[in-house]
This record gives sequence, C-alpha cells and structure tokens, in this order.
Amino acid sequence: MTPGKENTMNADKIILIVSIILNVGIFAWGLYCKTKGNAAAAASSLIANAEETGLLGPEKMALVVDWLYDMIPTPFRQILNKATLQILAQKIFDYMKKYTNAYIKSKQEESAENPYQQTNEELAKDLVEGLKSFSIVGLRSFASSFGLETAGMTQQQIIEALVTMLVTKKEN
Repeated sequence: MTPGKENTMNADKIILIVSIILNVGIFAWGLYCKTKGNAAAAASSLIANAEETGLLGPEKMALVVDWLYDMIPTPFRQILNKATLQILAQKIFDYMKKYTNAYIKSKQEESAENPYQQTNEELAKDLVEGLKSFSIVGLRSFASSFGLETAGMTQQQIIEALVTMLVTKKEN
C-alpha cells in the first residue's frame, strides 16, 4: 500500500462516520420535533378535559402537564421534561384564551351593531300588533304565502297561527 491510499481510506472512514452521526442526529431531531408537535396538538384537548375536572387553575395545569408527560417517549423525557411541557401547555392555554376573548368581543360588537335583537316574546307581541292591522282578506293572503291553510279560521286564530309559525321559524 502506498501512503496516499492510506490517507484516502482514513478520509473515507471519517466521512462515513461523520455522515452516520449526522444522519442519526437528524433522525433524532425529527423524532423530537414530531414528539413535541404531537404534545402541542394534544395539549388543547387535554386542557379542555382538565376544565371538566372541577380542579383549580394550578391543579388543572399540573394535571395537563402530567398527561402530556405520560405521552412523551422515555428517551425524550430529559429534553421534554415537565417544566418544558408546562411552558408549552401555558402557551397553548394563552392562545386559546386569546382566541376565545377575540371571539366574544366580535360577538359583542356584532350584537352592538344590531341592538334591535328581540326576544321571542317581544317579537310575538310586535307581530300580533302588526297583523291586527291587516284585513281578514289580507291576513289570509299573507298566511297563504307561508303555506298556512286558513279556511274556517277566525282573524284571531290566523294571527295566533302566524305568530307561532314565524317565531318558531326565527328560533331555528
């Protein structure tokens, strides 16, 4: 063997060893990211489950962290320990709270834009007053446009049937 060939073989061995180490490292990093992603995905449903227990805030958080920790494969428990999982769960909880508050705020703004939202009782009362101004012929015509058969019904019966139908339709 020539001295140049030995150096080439040593370089090839070094490159092979480094590539194996890099591949193992990349594989381990991928598993870590997948495990952390699975924990993050499960955190929101675990938080919701913890809400149903009736425990207080810190106790619920500890329960969620324990549930998450049980999901972590043993080799990753040194990296994804309970303190790290608590930070992850808190971030998810904060995001859920932020989203919920934004949703509530948008519903309140929507309600403020339409302040004339009536209860069914108020709506029924207004309908009765409006329908009383119809003639019996106009009332029958109006009722038939909703598919209500009015033959043999008095004006009061038609009004009651229309109010019942329209208020029920509003609820659905």
